Amino acid sequence: MTAKPLLLVPLALLLAACQERPATGQPAQDAQAAAAPSEPPAPATPARPFEAALPAGVTLSFRHHARSTKTVQDKEGASWERYTMEFLGSTPKDATLALMDDMRRAGFEAGKPKKRKGGYRVRFSREGYGEAIAIVRPAERDKLRHPEAAGVVQLAFPAAAGTVAAE
Repeated sequence: MTAKPLLLVPLALLLAACQERPATGQPAQDAQAAAAPSEPPAPATPARPFEAALPAGVTLSFRHHARSTKTVQDKEGASWERYTMEFLGSTPKDATLALMDDMRRAGFEAGKPKKRKGGYRVRFSREGYGEAIAIVRPAERDKLRHPEAAGVVQLAFPAAAGTVAAE
């Protein structure tokens, strides 16, 4: 009578040992560690907006980080207000299309984007205002400041026609 229960003990131990191991052959402890949630991601670095509004009622809908605003002169001596920003988490093409939509909402007509060194150049015009010019370029050409930046946008408005923003 005692022989039958003794035969069942090794069989029960064998079954128990097989059930404790995961199907991958990894120890149960490793499988539990892999299933444990990882540390929460670090908070995103906030993007800095421009201190003053862009000229001509332009508001930007795409994520960007303001870098600088300065008055520059072109070869002909005309003054321009140049707004330099980094576009975040996008491609140069998508940033260009978003900028074109934003400029259209402000009443500008967009010219055809011209491919330029991995990026784009677009001219905008609005009756009674003049023209604005945008250059969008990928990250490879610039030292970026924001960790999510994918490239740079330079948007220039005529200084005489727009509001001059402080740098």
